[in-house]
Amino acid sequence: MATVFESYIQGHRLSEYQVFMNEFRRAAQRVAEQDRDPAVARLVISENTFNRWRRGEVKPQRDARRVLHQLTGASVDSLWATENNCEGPQSADVAAPDGYATSASEMRRRAQMAARRAEEFAMGTERGIVGDERIGFVTDRVQALIEQYPRVALPQIWDDLFETQDQVFRLIESGRAKPSQLRDLHVLATIVSFHASKASHDMGDPYLALTQARAAGVCAEQAEYPGLVALSYGLRSLIAFWAGRPSEAMHYAQRGTAANPQATGTSAVWLRSLEGRAAAALGREEAAMSAIQQGQRLRGAVRPDELDRLGGLLAFPEARQAYYTAETRVLLGHGGPEVTSLTEGAVKALSDRTSPEWSFSDLAGAQCALAASRLSEGELDGVADAVRPVLDLSPGLRTRGIVLSTGRVASALQSGPHAAVPLATSLAEEIEAYPAARMALPGR
Repeated sequence: MATVFESYIQGHRLSEYQVFMNEFRRAAQRVAEQDRDPAVARLVISENTFNRWRRGEVKPQRDARRVLHQLTGASVDSLWATENNCEGPQSADVAAPDGYATSASEMRRRAQMAARRAEEFAMGTERGIVGDERIGFVTDRVQALIEQYPRVALPQIWDDLFETQDQVFRLIESGRAKPSQLRDLHVLATIVSFHASKASHDMGDPYLALTQARAAGVCAEQAEYPGLVALSYGLRSLIAFWAGRPSEAMHYAQRGTAANPQATGTSAVWLRSLEGRAAAALGREEAAMSAIQQGQRLRGAVRPDELDRLGGLLAFPEARQAYYTAETRVLLGHGGPEVTSLTEGAVKALSDRTSPEWSFSDLAGAQCALAASRLSEGELDGVADAVRPVLDLSPGLRTRGIVLSTGRVASALQSGPHAAVPLATSLAEEIEAYPAARMALPGR
């Protein structure tokens, strides 16, 4: 039975290799421009690979998937389905007509400009004071950033994030805020600096990330908000962990717990989970499992606080805790059906994109942990299935943590008993090329 891809090739008169490649190169150029990823424009598919695609013997990998989606408007899974299982590319993942897409984009741009002008006008009526509306506008921006950060590519919110931080700092420094407003402004400054720190970390600069995290801690102290002080230490723990400094990561997590001993929200669970993961990276199994167990006990006593109600990175839902627990077990070298089942549960829980708690980075981390767990059981096909969605992420979603997580999978593939198996070799090689197509941020 022919695949949808083969039918598409025949229906669009692309059966000849050179004719197909002409269209493929045009699509690759569009992807390169849209994703700011010039390497994609140089992508070449051999005639042998093209013919194997047509016969359905292999599926495209890495960037070729993005180009085929651009060319056909359909996902690779849809294209490689057989005709009796799928109605064709036009029935799945079809992009909107170019005219509509351009029109909608322009309409949104104009609406954003108009909203910004209206905001400037309203804030201009409060010159000389820091009025309630001015704080209201900034609060709305911060809330929008909280909601968007775990769900969108960093370049989409990069400018808004740092513009909002500058605006909050200026309001504090103006000397016009009333004493009753200063605490609220310092809370906003803490939250936006927290996200600025995470952004710098995701971009791959731990020094800038730590600077922003320290600023968040100072603002939290000024606001006399123990919960935010604790979160700032948790963020420093996360930064240190991914920078390869697990001792510091463990230290910061413990300081966070000490900073807010009366915590009832999920931030207390996050800090214990951070501590456990850092201890696992140090090979301290007893300390790691103890921290994980304490986190589980705290989960049973959680009473959501204001930070949990704000959500996003400020909350630590159960699905995210399951991912941290699974990753800790994997770092300790634990394997077998129990750990695999735990990790599969985390992936499943984190896969609901309609959930307000969904985060692409947490899901990717759990998928990498699942790949590592399956590798310990010798399930190479399962490893490929687990890590494939991560490797298919667009460059704008490839954060530092995700890149390092995939790197761990590659290292395990190359050093384990399956290192010489062709599937393990090809998958490791693909992962090694993964960081080359990372996010391109504005002005970089």
